[in-house]
Amino acid sequence: EFLQAAGEKSSGDKAKADAYLKQAIVGYKRPATAPQKGDIVAWGWGGIANRLSKQAFGGEDARAMKAREQFFEARLNVATCLLKRALLSSKSPSEKQELLTKAAESIEVTRKLYPELGGAAFQQRFDRLQKDIQKEQG
Repeated sequence: EFLQAAGEKSSGDKAKADAYLKQAIVGYKRPATAPQKGDIVAWGWGGIANRLSKQAFGGEDARAMKAREQFFEARLNVATCLLKRALLSSKSPSEKQELLTKAAESIEVTRKLYPELGGAAFQQRFDRLQKDIQKEQG
């Protein structure tokens, strides 16, 4: 969430915004500076979804249902970040279309694997995002 928010608020510096949004999707690992030990790691929305998928769909208990909600939130944010990256004015038309295609494919893969998309509330959010992507695609 922090990396996505940083990308959304860095509109004055398109390259910085793009970098933050990309990290929000794929994650971030930076060696810690002295005197700290170890690495600073953020998984990114894609990593979060991957790590949650087994737990989210491995049962029907409260823990699985919470993981399922977090899984769909992460998948939604992958596509959202791709759309936002595509909308950065510094993108070439071909790069913009490539990111829009990836955003649309992200939603379609999620829909094919999990047709219920996490319930009515998530379905509405996915549908709204898909329409925004299609609008940008023309």
